[in-house]
This record gives sequence, structure tokens and C-alpha cells, in this order.
Amino acid sequence: REWQSEILKVLARDSEKTKMLELRNAYVAGSVINLHIVSKVPRAEYYTKSGAISAHTVDISNCEKNLIDIIMLKKNEGKCGANTLGIDDRFVTKMISEKMAHDENYYETIVEITIHKEE
Repeated sequence: REWQSEILKVLARDSEKTKMLELRNAYVAGSVINLHIVSKVPRAEYYTKSGAISAHTVDISNCEKNLIDIIMLKKNEGKCGANTLGIDDRFVTKMISEKMAHDENYYETIVEITIHKEE
């Protein structure tokens, strides 16, 4: 729940509200949505002492559905002041997810959303 609230707080920022509104307005019947999700984990937590990826890092496929629901579903609109896309996630036709180490001491998730007419 804390993780969900943090995502909603980000979506409540004026800059993110503007982006979500632009994306929502770009959506028309027949459009599809592509997502690119990048989860960045502090390097010290990403790797074990032997250099293998730690079992304590989050399995990215476990995060995808929750993240998509928070961003997409109309029922989340207004929670923590957030704007959502308000579009059914069945229109997500392509998704790329990545998990990687970075040199910062915080976790970061970047989501790129594109909307275009289905080919």
C-alpha cells in the first residue's frame, strides 16, 4: 500500500498531471498503448557479494500489473490528488520491462507511455 501511495503522489505532481492529461487526450478509439518500465535498484542491493543478482531484488513481472493498474484505472483518479489515464489496460499491446542496478542510494521506477493507432 505504501508503494501504491508513493506512485499516486508522483502522479499528483503538476508536471505528471499535465503528461497524463495529454496522453488521455491523445487516446482515441482504435488506439493502443505501449509501455516501457525501468526499475532501478541501488547497486549495493542489486548484487550479492559474489556478484550475482540478489534474490532480494523485486521480480519485475510481479510489479507490472500493480503499476499498470495504478496508472491506468479510472478508479484511482483523484487518490492522493493523482490523475490517471482512465483507460482500460486491455489496450496495452506492448510492454518492455527492465530491472537494473544504478549508483544512487534510492529505488527509481521510470515509466514511458506511448499511444498510437493500431497498425
